[in-house]
Amino acid sequence: MKQRIILSILILAGINLQVDGSDFYFSTNGSDSNSGLSPETPFGTLQKANKLNLKAGDRLLFKSGDRFTGMLRLDCQGESEKKIVISSYGLGPYPLIDGNGEEAAIRMHNVAYMTIEKLKISNWKGTYGIYLTAENAGEMRDLIIRDLDIHRVGEESRETTDPSKSIGGLCGRIFRGKRPSWWNGLTISNLHIHDVGSCGITLGGNVNLYKTDRQDPYFKPHQNVVIEECRIDSIVRDGIWIRQCENALIQRCEISRTGMNAVSNGCWFWDCIGSVMQYNEGWECGSPRGNDGAPFSIDNHCTDCIIQYNYSHDNEGPGYMIFGREGDGYGNIVRYNLSFNDNLTKTYKSGTACIAIVSEVKEALVEGNIIVAGSETYNILGHRNWEGFPHSVTYLNNLFVGNGRAGISESEEVVRAGVFEGNLFINIPQLPEELQNQTNSEEFLLNVHKIREIQSLAGISD
Repeated sequence: MKQRIILSILILAGINLQVDGSDFYFSTNGSDSNSGLSPETPFGTLQKANKLNLKAGDRLLFKSGDRFTGMLRLDCQGESEKKIVISSYGLGPYPLIDGNGEEAAIRMHNVAYMTIEKLKISNWKGTYGIYLTAENAGEMRDLIIRDLDIHRVGEESRETTDPSKSIGGLCGRIFRGKRPSWWNGLTISNLHIHDVGSCGITLGGNVNLYKTDRQDPYFKPHQNVVIEECRIDSIVRDGIWIRQCENALIQRCEISRTGMNAVSNGCWFWDCIGSVMQYNEGWECGSPRGNDGAPFSIDNHCTDCIIQYNYSHDNEGPGYMIFGREGDGYGNIVRYNLSFNDNLTKTYKSGTACIAIVSEVKEALVEGNIIVAGSETYNILGHRNWEGFPHSVTYLNNLFVGNGRAGISESEEVVRAGVFEGNLFINIPQLPEELQNQTNSEEFLLNVHKIREIQSLAGISD
């Protein structure tokens, strides 16, 4: 009875009992000598935020429209039902965290059960927008990074030929440590990343799956990694590059103007298992020195990965690529995609094309794609010798339209390593005799109808 009376008095007095964590408010008009516990008494700097001992359920809230300089450091974990949240409050544009030449604008280490959202992030004189690392952390669950504008990061690397692939807008790196670390539940959504001196999004670690036995305790692929609804544009190097993931998903993203000053691709897997990229659009990906330049690629050491229902157009490089090396990487698939006016650069080494199969690829499937040459397209299909030619690729029910100028590069190798069934080649100069009897009018009509389906799934309107 006495406890009930005390509780009633506290409620009537308007005292807020924080059972799920505390809210800490920040404004450039605030002061670090304030309590920080209300919008009326906010803290003033990131330095104060870095001194807080954040616990499960706590929230750091930055005032909309304000600009905070320096580096926000986060080395904490929430709980499954009480995440730590970094966000904004008030009306107006998202608040800006400007690294102002620090290593990163936001530095995160061994974090889990955390959400970062509704911020602008810049670090023109620094190296990273967000730098996410882990070491000796074990499983890190449920990290959500969403609704961010990451821009103007890495001026110095912007002027460098082929800068590091492990720096840029949002970079995650796992160190080997004395025990393994891995993400399980990393969601990156609705990010706008632009004007970055190296990569847009890059995730991976120091332990390569293809070099590690499955029984080894360090064989820990990242699980439940989802990158979706992101817009990535004007990037010196790669748009999205992820590694050591199993069953990762990249979907409904728009990727353009990558490879501005470096050999790179728009979106690609490396050392991944069973991962999928789908419903994306990629255009104007560059190839400044005649290599790569594709919006969508499955690179070396990948197994059972899929590129499907994407739309590529007007890229200097191929629309779609599969790489392979002897001894690992097989069973990868490119299917039901649309390519128009890709492979624009004529400085390519022999073997590149709108669809390019590169090096010692084996057991790959290319199915149901529609590849239409534009006025500038160089090759429509090719196999490239890079540490060897492809071994085995099945081409099933694809439509290739050459428009009288785009041919097949390394055609002898394409025929040697390829198994062709139900494909249709239209107006392709010097088409090998072995491919001239592929015509299937029924499949042709079905493929034509798929153009609108692919456009719709990739979010493309007329």
